[in-house]
Amino acid sequence: AAVRLPAQRSAVEEAEAALDAARAAERVEAELVDLRRVVQERREAWSDAREHWLDLRARRLEGMAAELAASLADGGDCPVCGATEHPRPATHTGPVVTAADEQAASAAADAAESASAAAAASLDGRERELVALRARAGDIPVSDQVSALQELTAAARDTGLLAAGLAPDESRLAGLLAERESSAARLAADREELGARTGERNSLADALHELEQRLAAARGDDADLPARVIRLTAAADRCAALVTAVTEQSRAGAAAAAALRTAEERAALGGFDDVLDASAALLEPGRLGALDRELDGHDRALAVVRARLAEPELAEPADRPDVAAVEERCAAATRRREEAVAELERARRCAGVLTALSGDVTAAELELAELRSWAEQVTALADVVNGRGSNILRMRLQSFVLAARLEQVAEVASRRLLEMSGGRYTFLHSDAQGRNGARGGLGLDVFDEYTGVRRPTKTLSGGESFMASLALALGLADVVTAESGGVQLDTLFVDEGFGSLDPNSLDAVMTVLDELRRGGRTVGIISHVEELRTRIPTRLEVVSGRDGSRLAA
Repeated sequence: AAVRLPAQRSAVEEAEAALDAARAAERVEAELVDLRRVVQERREAWSDAREHWLDLRARRLEGMAAELAASLADGGDCPVCGATEHPRPATHTGPVVTAADEQAASAAADAAESASAAAAASLDGRERELVALRARAGDIPVSDQVSALQELTAAARDTGLLAAGLAPDESRLAGLLAERESSAARLAADREELGARTGERNSLADALHELEQRLAAARGDDADLPARVIRLTAAADRCAALVTAVTEQSRAGAAAAAALRTAEERAALGGFDDVLDASAALLEPGRLGALDRELDGHDRALAVVRARLAEPELAEPADRPDVAAVEERCAAATRRREEAVAELERARRCAGVLTALSGDVTAAELELAELRSWAEQVTALADVVNGRGSNILRMRLQSFVLAARLEQVAEVASRRLLEMSGGRYTFLHSDAQGRNGARGGLGLDVFDEYTGVRRPTKTLSGGESFMASLALALGLADVVTAESGGVQLDTLFVDEGFGSLDPNSLDAVMTVLDELRRGGRTVGIISHVEELRTRIPTRLEVVSGRDGSRLAA
């Protein structure tokens, strides 16, 4: 009871203040009826005075020639044409309007305008006073507030009587206070840990930002990293094949030129006319010794044959050998030997080229292995950035960074929504996936303090959805202001949505907007709700007509 007593007394004081404000609001409402009538009368008086002044001005302009003619003198210069003779001065048959008449009408119009502006300012001040009184008094009728004040007064009186007998409970209260201090210490420690975790999260966000920049640099002009890897791999394969072909062509050409020069030099040293003659004379290894032995045997056989032919009985042989056939067989054997020598040379050249190509293939395989390793790293990085792979939330890097900003906006907007919803709703960030496995990370839910349940925003009613949208807009403006070096968003426009609010919700929303206005911001409301006419002191009304629309203050 002793703890409740200050709160009850404060409630009694607040109820008394609200009752006084409600009674004052009733008096101001009665005064506003007369003030609005006075404002209308003074506006009409100003309009009539202005029309009278314009009418006098037009009539004076019509008679201006006669007024000038009245000031002409014989021999004097005409102020219009400069002539000294005035045969037919202008005349005016209607009433004469003088400059003094026009000035008096203008002064009367200005005085009527000042009176109208003063009345409008007085009306605006009283309307602002009425808004403030209604904000303090609330929407409860005066009779109900009187009953509530009586109940609160009685409850406070009863509580005071109870508090007088609570001395034995003071020790228990002291213990509770000590426990509260201990809880406060634990809360401070938790907040310190929260600050450390926040710093760690910011560090991770910076690291992710740097990683995103490196990813963007690695991605280049391609749509994403896998496309860049595929394109660069294909280009690398084509370049490797082209380099290999050019290298082999150059190496083969150089080897062929060197071999040709060496062959020509050796052919010249051997007494041949060119390389073809020398190639035709090439023998297989060991063939020269065999030919020498064959030649020796042939010589020995020739000697034997000649000795034999020298014998008398063989001087005239009956059958002579077919020399042409033997020469033809010898020519055929020579051609086969030349073909075999040429084939051997081609095989040796091919063997050299293949040996060189095997080294190039080995080097290309090593380079390809390095490129594949780099491509695997880049692909893994791309999976992290694009929310693939082991990312169970399927959240992109951009979504992760934006989610941190969204958490800040939701935290700031929750204070606005809590006030507009009468302490019922706050925002909660949701990183859940969407329907059918869609990527998540940028969702918002609301926590219902009445039921203690977390709800999707789509379950809110029309008026609640409008309050949530307005709270998010105001929260985003506060976050932008806090992070832009103090640059203020001084003007806000709210377009429609008020028609979906019930009277209590409308009062709560208007209270928030009034607080923004009192804080120095300009709040513009675009609406067709009739009740807002009495709630907004300064307005512009769009009035439609047959000749088009016009603005009315």
